[in-house]
Amino acid sequence: MQNERFIVKYVSVKNCFLLLPSSWHRKLSSKVGVIKLSNEGKEFYFSPFQSQSSPADFLCISATFGKCLQIKEGAEVSVSYISDPPALTNVNVRPVNSEDWQIVNLQADKIQSTLLDQINIVASGQPIVVWLSKYLSVTLLVESISPPFLYGKLENYTEVHVQNAREHKTPGDTIKKEITSHSCPKETETDCEVFLKSRRCQKLPELFRICLVSLDEKYRVSEGILEPEISSPHNIFVFSNRLRELFPERENFLMIYGKIRSVFTEKQSSNLNFTPNNPRNSPSDPEIIVSLSPVEDFFNEEFTGTNVDDRNIWISESLRSYSHLHLGSKVHIEPLTNVDTLITSLELLSPSNSDEKTLETNFRNYVHHHSPKNDLILSQNSRIPLGEVKSRIKLHPEDIPHVLLNAQKLKTLKIEITEDENPQLNEETPERNFPPQEVYETPFKKILEDSLKILEMSLAPQEYPFPRENILLCGDIGTGKTTLLNCLQQKTESPPNFLHTIFVDCKKLKGKKVDAVSKFFGSTLRDCVCYQPSVLLLDNLDSITSYPSDNEENSPDALNATRISENLNSLFALYQSSHFISVVASSSRLEKLGAGLRPSRGVHVFQTILDLPSLSAEERVEFLKFKLRGKAEISEGIDWEFYSGKTEGWVFQDLADLCEKSVFIAWRRRGCPVLLENGDLSEALDGIKPLSLYGVALFSGEGSGWGDIGGLEEVKETLRQMLQWPLMYPGLFAKAPVRHQSGILLYGMPGTGKTLLAGAIAKECGLNFINIKGPELLSKYIGASEEAVRSVFEKARRIRPCIVFFDEFESLAPRRGHDSTGVTDRVVNQLLTQFDGVEGREGVAIVAASSRPDLLDPALLRPGRLDKSLLCPLPDEQTRATILDTLCKRQAIDVEDLDLMTLAKMTSGFTGADLNAVITQARLDAVEGHLEKSCSLEGMRITQDMLIRSLEDTQPSLTTGEINKFNRIYNRFLEGENAPEGLGKNQKATLA
Repeated sequence: MQNERFIVKYVSVKNCFLLLPSSWHRKLSSKVGVIKLSNEGKEFYFSPFQSQSSPADFLCISATFGKCLQIKEGAEVSVSYISDPPALTNVNVRPVNSEDWQIVNLQADKIQSTLLDQINIVASGQPIVVWLSKYLSVTLLVESISPPFLYGKLENYTEVHVQNAREHKTPGDTIKKEITSHSCPKETETDCEVFLKSRRCQKLPELFRICLVSLDEKYRVSEGILEPEISSPHNIFVFSNRLRELFPERENFLMIYGKIRSVFTEKQSSNLNFTPNNPRNSPSDPEIIVSLSPVEDFFNEEFTGTNVDDRNIWISESLRSYSHLHLGSKVHIEPLTNVDTLITSLELLSPSNSDEKTLETNFRNYVHHHSPKNDLILSQNSRIPLGEVKSRIKLHPEDIPHVLLNAQKLKTLKIEITEDENPQLNEETPERNFPPQEVYETPFKKILEDSLKILEMSLAPQEYPFPRENILLCGDIGTGKTTLLNCLQQKTESPPNFLHTIFVDCKKLKGKKVDAVSKFFGSTLRDCVCYQPSVLLLDNLDSITSYPSDNEENSPDALNATRISENLNSLFALYQSSHFISVVASSSRLEKLGAGLRPSRGVHVFQTILDLPSLSAEERVEFLKFKLRGKAEISEGIDWEFYSGKTEGWVFQDLADLCEKSVFIAWRRRGCPVLLENGDLSEALDGIKPLSLYGVALFSGEGSGWGDIGGLEEVKETLRQMLQWPLMYPGLFAKAPVRHQSGILLYGMPGTGKTLLAGAIAKECGLNFINIKGPELLSKYIGASEEAVRSVFEKARRIRPCIVFFDEFESLAPRRGHDSTGVTDRVVNQLLTQFDGVEGREGVAIVAASSRPDLLDPALLRPGRLDKSLLCPLPDEQTRATILDTLCKRQAIDVEDLDLMTLAKMTSGFTGADLNAVITQARLDAVEGHLEKSCSLEGMRITQDMLIRSLEDTQPSLTTGEINKFNRIYNRFLEGENAPEGLGKNQKATLA
């Protein structure tokens, strides 16, 4: 539809839509579009709506709205359709007269609940009409929109700001802006420049912002400053240049007073954030009369900050508590010139159980303490703490707003004590989210410094505004993410930052639907806007934006998590585009956040990603001593180096549990005073399972020791040197000038003891052991196999020192190019990445076993990966005798009457597994024969004849031809010609 001609017709509808005939509306796009209407040289923009009753050549418009736009009924207009209007983040409107402004103030809730039902498209310089009832409406002029296009569409989270009405003008007089073309900003400014100017104009609101006084001595100007002047709830601190603006006629700032009034911003929970920009007082928050002092006279530059906004003012914690002001609250300051008033009496309104004499004494002491140099100012209905009782001040006559008091004036003043009939007025704002606590910050020092610097550049007032930057803290469970966020909250609220913070534990929102979560975060972000600059701290964000890996992508939980992450992305972009808000979140991994918060293209929500570091041996010892401090007396005989080695891979929570349990053991043993000894820590250590071991399938068999394996002496010695020594003595090998091997490949014929050696490694080395059967990691789903490989190594890094054993390795990592599906090719690529140790493989050893090393991808066998290959050969005659002796001892068979050497000569070509089968079969035959003679196995013996009969019935698992084939393969492998036979036949390539 372009330049179609229609006749305007007035109708009695209560909206700002343009009603088109059904025949025309069906031709338009199903998406939200814009109708541009041209009339007498002026252009207007509407949202189209289908009308069943409108004639073909007529378009209908609300009579009230049409008259407001000065579009006459019966006028012939030109209409064009524009698709895909831009979405708006901010709209600034102004009532056209004072009457409409009063209605907006009274009916803000009603307007914001019905606005989206009455209009979708707004244009800069074009008025809109909002109907509140059948006969009541208000007219609002759209002064500006952001982004600064000519028009745009309202969405669920568009902010509509209402400014105060100017002088009375008719709507026609206000529509003067000429529109040249759609969807384009002014020619003299680029889109980026206009957007930055829009943000810059909101950087410093014309209000004072509350900061909280710190009583730390290091921030004082001098030691001679009197404590009452700083801690007094009736004194606030303002920059000198602002005091000069408030009191231009004063030559000094002695005995100056003012009235502070908080800007009331009602929390809205509807779709649109509709905020009238007029200061109002909360009914429960009276005006507060305070004395004003220059902040420079009391605190040094380190306290106020070198780049701080001079509209910040500082109040004490006690004033904050009873005035319901928060860090970041916006207030007005009205200077008072005439404050010396006379009262006839003063009444203390207190709880009914208060002692009157004590209260009066406490009140006199209170006035005396807080008026050492200047008079104390008390305002009507102000609340003051008198010991453990909170009392409300009532001045007589009651029309007196405030009074100046000192100890001398109190002598002639009548003081009355009465019961407070409205005790709820004495309720105070609770303390902030958490009290300051001592935290072990050493591992977090670098992260805290980087985070604070990023927040300072992003949120502090600058001549050039930096873009909002968000931070993501990644770490496994128990690594201190919550502690780090709490520590960051303390530092951001403290001098000289004074940033308002809101802490949200997202675990409490787990299981909530997307609408409830979006509503909660919309309200939270609006609170951040009220107190900006603000920092939103989100702990465990992945708990609501990810779903369990066993859920399908289209399951209800997965779809809900995806929608939550997408909505959060939109909310953050909307509020951060024009407000000083930064987000700091914690998650186990970036991948757990959900695709909505980490888009594949475009700007990521979290530009800075900081990984929590693993604790070093020194840090683990320091943290143990830190947690034990004050709980127990520590014995000098504790071997801290031993426990630092035993707690390798442990996180803060594991170490804290160790401290708690060891102190309990020491108390149970001796009582108070608690003396912690080496044995207490050792006993506690044995009873704790670190968090990293939960969910990890470790090798659970008893395993065989080195002495339980016959033969393979050279292989066992090499394994001891390469695996046991470096992982048990990491400090010694770290200082050694040699590099120990990264991985080991055990190869040999089936049954020669490769898997048995893996069990011996687990038992003898005393290390965590993950046993992986090659095929169990393969999956038919794309990406699942690579994810399984990554998961194995992530678990190994968490529980290090650790050995990862891959059995039947050739099935998991064959030569690339032989798999038509490309699955194993991608698995090999993932293994190469993990073997290279780019992500840190210290403390993780790799052992792989294979019968066909020639089938393995050659890249896996290069230096730095599986660079040591150990052959487990067929046992010779002497080795077979040793294996038989070992097997008999393990099965409690008496070997005194047995000729094992003869049996060894008779078992040429037998593997260790074959010999075990011979012993097992002989034992079963002996049990069967003994039970035929007796009901008990007592006195049962295995003779030489039984072993020979068992040997005659057992065939070796490998034929001579198979043995020769394996020998040829191993010879080629040792010589470097490890290409399998027939490599060039039927080879398939893959690009995976």
